[in-house]
Amino acid sequence: NQNFGYNNKKIIFWAGRFSPEKNLEFLLNSFKKIHQQYPQVILLLAGSGKEFNKINNLRTKLDLDKSIKLLGHVAYENLINYYQSADIFVLPSLHESFGKVLLEAGISAKPVVASATTGAKEIIKNKKTGYLVPINNQKKFVDKVLKLLKNDQLAKKMGQTAFAYVEKNFNYQDNVKNIISYWQKIITNARAN
Repeated sequence: NQNFGYNNKKIIFWAGRFSPEKNLEFLLNSFKKIHQQYPQVILLLAGSGKEFNKINNLRTKLDLDKSIKLLGHVAYENLINYYQSADIFVLPSLHESFGKVLLEAGISAKPVVASATTGAKEIIKNKKTGYLVPINNQKKFVDKVLKLLKNDQLAKKMGQTAFAYVEKNFNYQDNVKNIISYWQKIITNARAN
């Protein structure tokens, strides 16, 4: 678990397009509340898009420059490392047709807190592989993220359940196949050395 130099802080990870339906303003405002109750955490956002500057400014306005990192566009291989080093993946979208990133989080054995969009409901088993919360419900979103931050065993168990579920039900999806083969390469190389 290479922690990217964020010494012992827990990592909440999000990846996607910086666009209005991704509800990033909600995510940042929610993260402020999470951070107040659990200061040893950072939020990493991977991606770019038309709301990038707006979100960057909001980060400063909320006085969270040090705790929210905007990674910009991240190459696929590096993205896999971010999933791997994260503790929790979040997806508070307003709508999501099929949450490709949720499969990536699942196959990386990470628990998820997501809004209950059509796409998320297809992939997340509520209270088993993560938590589905009502769209735009800040209280529930914050509660569930804090619950996972404060309970390592629960987070780990949900992550493992997510891995098994995604591997079994979505192994035909290209991004799942890619990540599985990427891990296998790494493991094989590690054994060879």
